[in-house]
Amino acid sequence: MKRFLIFTACAVYSLSTAVMAFSYTLQLGSAETKDTTVLISNPDTNYGNDEYMFVSDLIENSQHFYAYSLLQFDVPAQLASVEIENVTLVLTVAYGLLTDLNATTAYRITSSWEEDQVTFNDMPSYDSANPVATAPVSIGMLWVQPLLFDITDAFIDWQQGLAPNYGLLFMHNISGQNDPTNFLQIFSSDAQVYQPQLLITFTQIPEPLSCVMLGIALVSMKFLRNRR
Repeated sequence: MKRFLIFTACAVYSLSTAVMAFSYTLQLGSAETKDTTVLISNPDTNYGNDEYMFVSDLIENSQHFYAYSLLQFDVPAQLASVEIENVTLVLTVAYGLLTDLNATTAYRITSSWEEDQVTFNDMPSYDSANPVATAPVSIGMLWVQPLLFDITDAFIDWQQGLAPNYGLLFMHNISGQNDPTNFLQIFSSDAQVYQPQLLITFTQIPEPLSCVMLGIALVSMKFLRNRR
């Protein structure tokens, strides 16, 4: 009985609004997510099981020392046929220290990689010419601060099979100033708290059969009332 009532309410809402809107939060745990860091200072070391990811651009003696984060997740099967309105990826900074105006930017990865094998020396390729999203970060010390990336376009491409899903690479955009320290430590999918999240808004067109059935019921009710 409860299922019937829910179904009916949804059908009525569908007829009055043409579509149903939903918000969906997906926690990206280690079971459904690949994420890691590649470090130029340890170019042959894999960090696939670390509880943190790192994004940094440290300048020392006029040399850049980079750390990039990689993240890949599957598009949930239950969202395969819905119309996506917006997808926000939330990464949470555990600790950060930034001394230059810069932003953390996500790029599409364009080749395959394995979480428990990838290193800086064999990191995957990425589309550096077309950033997916940027999360501005303020100067100073950061503690437990979310980074929000609007990845709607990339997510839709993956959902509809328009582009292969190899995930995203995160790096700093440096303004060109003299930057002694730019460093972010981010909770990964292996962390116990503040795992990455997807905030998804989507709409769904009501099934034709539901509308027809409800339409017949409404016409029948109208007919019975007229006969009284």
